[in-house]
Formats: sequence, structure tokens, C-alpha cells
Amino acid sequence: MKIKFEFIVLGVIAPCFVLSSAIAQTSLPATSITASSESKLSNILETNSKKFQFGMKSIQQKSDLNSANTLNTYIRLEFDKSLSKNLSLDFMGKLNLESGSSDSLFENNSYEPSSGLSLGRAELNYSLLKNINLTAGAMGLESYNNSLLLAKTSFNGMGQKFSFKSDNYEINLSALQAIPTTKNSSNRLDAVDEGNPSFFLENLNLKLGNELAQIEANISHYAFDNLSNSVAGASHYYGNSVDLDSFESGEFVYSYIGWTYGLRGKISLNSFAFSPYYEAVLNNSAPEDNKAYKAGVAFIKSVKDSEYELGFENFEIQSDAVVSFYASEAYRSNRAGSAINAKYTGLQSNINIEVNIAQFREIEINQLEDRDEEQVIFIGASKAYEL
Repeated sequence: MKIKFEFIVLGVIAPCFVLSSAIAQTSLPATSITASSESKLSNILETNSKKFQFGMKSIQQKSDLNSANTLNTYIRLEFDKSLSKNLSLDFMGKLNLESGSSDSLFENNSYEPSSGLSLGRAELNYSLLKNINLTAGAMGLESYNNSLLLAKTSFNGMGQKFSFKSDNYEINLSALQAIPTTKNSSNRLDAVDEGNPSFFLENLNLKLGNELAQIEANISHYAFDNLSNSVAGASHYYGNSVDLDSFESGEFVYSYIGWTYGLRGKISLNSFAFSPYYEAVLNNSAPEDNKAYKAGVAFIKSVKDSEYELGFENFEIQSDAVVSFYASEAYRSNRAGSAINAKYTGLQSNINIEVNIAQFREIEINQLEDRDEEQVIFIGASKAYEL
């Protein structure tokens, strides 16, 4: 049995920079064209809410097969813009510069340096009726409450949502039709793609509670279809069962059609709160090794404008429960483990300090020679600003 240790340390420091701006004015008369352009630009920049974040991340990874030492500096912008009475734009984008080195014997290292622009979401939201909302664009997936199935990423697609709210409960019915991202979008001669990849999700979300106790339940049906050979090739190295002649022509042994379940509660008493949670995935298309779960509990203490949280979690992801390419690094296939989490949140200052210590082991279902014991140290610092 192989043991994998991962130590993650997140630190948030005081503001690292001061933003300043200056507006230069000229003595030239403004024409009607210039005035019209400035008016349109001003209208675009007026938003309901804006948030700016600056951060730095460092990753150090050591193992016999993979190693990495990287430093990442990034800025992130989020805003919500009303375009008309019923139409709005929700955007989150990130620009990062990452430098350093990454080595891998089997070219399957998750921590390769990468730089550039990334799009968390760019959604056009249309309120058809009071309780019905239609969405299209780059869909942010974190709102669908499936952290085992999908990492915090975005797919191009469209969604529909029906919501009903009252004082003590809320019901949400949502559906998503999307095109998953692929590792390689080229059409090479030695790659045998079955068709355009697609992803479908239907979700029922129920929230109940008051100031003392809350509970949230989720159930979803999901289906991946026609996933690309490059995604299959990458997922093989992350633990899925794949027929692999070459990286470009790999095919999944099983389809990925199934259900996800989630349950989370919170009980508050004065300044103390207790929050257990459970999440599971079942892939009905695989005859065995098709389940994943995580279960944990968090203890939260509020002191003035600060929160202190201590959490514990156990998890297991069998070899063919999820598509590993789309899962986060912590929840990739053929892996089990436990974690301890400590977190500080400054509610007024937007300062967060978080420490995670997790222990991973490979499940001896789909033992792979390219997965080995390793240690990863992650250090991050960030500060958010409301603009």
C-alpha cells in the first residue's frame, strides 16, 4: 500500500499594494463622438458589485516520480453587471504569471507551471419570470454543489433554474447542458474521437432552517458523453480504467452516467456552530469500483468580527467513480485519505488564513506504476478588495 502525504498551508497577509489612478484632462474641445464613446464606456463600467483580489502561491513537490517548485502571482476580478431589467452579466476572470520548474517521469504531474488568462465564469443571466432564470456562456460549475465530480472550473453551455423561496425554506431545480473542456482539441490522424464531448446535469437543491439550525440537501443526475481521447489518456494517469494504446488514442473502459448526493447541516448556539457534511457519487455505468464519498465536520467559533474553524474529513474515490481529468487534485480516482483543516476568517477585513494537513493513500484497485508516494507543500497569500 502506498502512502501519500500532502501538506497545504494557506496564509493571507495584509494588503501588498496600493491602487492609485489619475485622470488627465486636455484643453481640446470634446466632440460629440468622444462624448458618446465616454458615455458608453462609463455605462459598461458601472456594475452592481466588483471585487478585486491579488495573490501569490508557491508549490513545492517531492517524490521519486514527480517534482515541482513553482511561484505564481495572480490577480482576479469579479463583477456583476445589470444590462437591462431582466438581463445581467456575471463575470470572474484571472490573470496569472507562474515560473519555476516541474519534472515528471510519466508526464502526469499536476503541478506544471502555467501562465495566462483563465475564465472562471462569464454568464448571461435572463430572468424569464419571477422564479425562472436562464443562463448561457462560460458556466461556473461551483454553484452545482458537486465538488467530488467537478473541480472549480467552467464549461461552455447553458442552464435553466427554477427557484421558490419562503421564510424558512428554499427549493431550487436546475439543469445544465455543456461542452466539457478537452486536453487537446486538435484532430490528429492517430486519435479516434467518437464525437463532440457533452455534459448534462439535473439538480434538486433543498434548504431548510432558521437562525439556530440549517440543513441543505442535494441530489443530481449527471452524464458525460463522447469524451475525447486526450481526456481518457490524461485520466488513465490519474487512476481511471482506460484502454490505452497511446496517449492520443485512449478510450474509457466505462461510461460516466450516475448520481451525486449531498447533505450539509449547521447548528448554531450563541457564538459557536457545529457543521457536519456528507457527499457521494455513484457511477451506474461501471459494474464495480464506482463509488466516491467524503464526510466531515467543522467546528466554528465567532469572536467579534472574526471566525475560527477546525474541521476533519475522510474521503475515498474508487477507480471509476469520477472522470479524473475534471476532478480536483485532492479528489482524483483510486485514492483515499483523511484531512484536518484549520481556518481563520476576518469578516470585515477580508483576511483568510487556512492550514490543511491531508494524508493520501492509493487504493489497490487500479494500482499504477506511475503513481507514487509524494509530499506537496502549498503556501499562498491573498487579499480581496471591494471596488
